[in-house]
Amino acid sequence: MLTAAAEAASPAIINRRHTLRTRVLDDPIWLYADAARLAQILTNLLDNSAKYTPSGGEIVLEAWCENGDALVRVRDNDIGIPVDAVPHVFEMFRQVERPDKPQGGLGIGLGVAKRLIELHGGTIEAHSDGVGEGSEFVMRLPVAHATGDAGALATETSTSPATRRLRVLIVDDNADLVEMLAVVVEAAGHQVRQALDGQSAVAMALAHRPHLVLLDLGLPERDGIEVARELRRHPETRQCRLVALTGWGQDDDRRRTEEAGFDCHLTKPADPKALERVLRDVAEEAME
Repeated sequence: MLTAAAEAASPAIINRRHTLRTRVLDDPIWLYADAARLAQILTNLLDNSAKYTPSGGEIVLEAWCENGDALVRVRDNDIGIPVDAVPHVFEMFRQVERPDKPQGGLGIGLGVAKRLIELHGGTIEAHSDGVGEGSEFVMRLPVAHATGDAGALATETSTSPATRRLRVLIVDDNADLVEMLAVVVEAAGHQVRQALDGQSAVAMALAHRPHLVLLDLGLPERDGIEVARELRRHPETRQCRLVALTGWGQDDDRRRTEEAGFDCHLTKPADPKALERVLRDVAEEAME
């Protein structure tokens, strides 16, 4: 996992002329985990360090065992995080201001990373002494031999025979957001299709008949309200669950989605746990 993440992040690190130092145990650390997902999270942390560290900086990747847990730390001498912003870096859709750096993206990567690590029975924390003082992120995961069978990956509960694997369509014109939501939904054991505009959403829904559609309202070509009404008109999609996932959360917005046939209205920033509750409810209904 560490090697894969370091290799994936190496282009960004080399491009910025950083030095990557690794400090890991000689003996392997065994985890009940999705290695690909953990490597993806770690790559994201290394990429962030490369992005926010001035050229020629140092990034340290460490791994060790402590009290029955595996710990992985990414530490750097980057531009740091304002102290009052540190508690908020894992909030979905929160973009923490970093001095002298342009803002980009929705700040959703760390929020998804935190939830995926929690699904593995672990935690992740951020630390910084403030602007110009560097940053560090520490992942803590239970090691396999310390937890036994009871420590198996938490997401196994989502894919057990007691729940049904859903077909989920995610629709939003922000490709990064769609990809991040897909990670959460797939981690819960479900199949994902993606669409970036209203017209494609209707065509994909009619072709694949999803159990659940997560649908943004502000879409190009046809907005989410139009898409919802169209899906309710077709027998192939009339019974699917429609969830508005949108930045519009006023009473009038909720009234519009209800009138258009939505079953639920989630306002961005959406809590990943709220999304998981929706997935669980729909899966339980599908089993009846």
